[in-house]
Amino acid sequence: MPTIHRKDVIRELVMAFVDPEVGAVMGRVVPRNNAESLLTRLLALERSGGYQVDQQARYNLDLFPQYGGRSGLPGSVVLDSAASMRSR
Repeated sequence: MPTIHRKDVIRELVMAFVDPEVGAVMGRVVPRNNAESLLTRLLALERSGGYQVDQQARYNLDLFPQYGGRSGLPGSVVLDSAASMRSR
């Protein structure tokens, strides 16, 4: 499924980095072709249900939330950490 972003998505994502403690941000990906066929409806249901179950399990186990990079940006905290690990 192609990802088509709203025109203001970059501005919306970048606004979270006003807080220097933010390591990454993720936009909400919403498939646009859910109702086209039985297959697309089933895929959307599996994707949505699987994501929700995964996030709840991570929360219950006190794990790091799932980060989907398709519509996200890493912050300077993450980029600086990656750069320091790479230089070792």
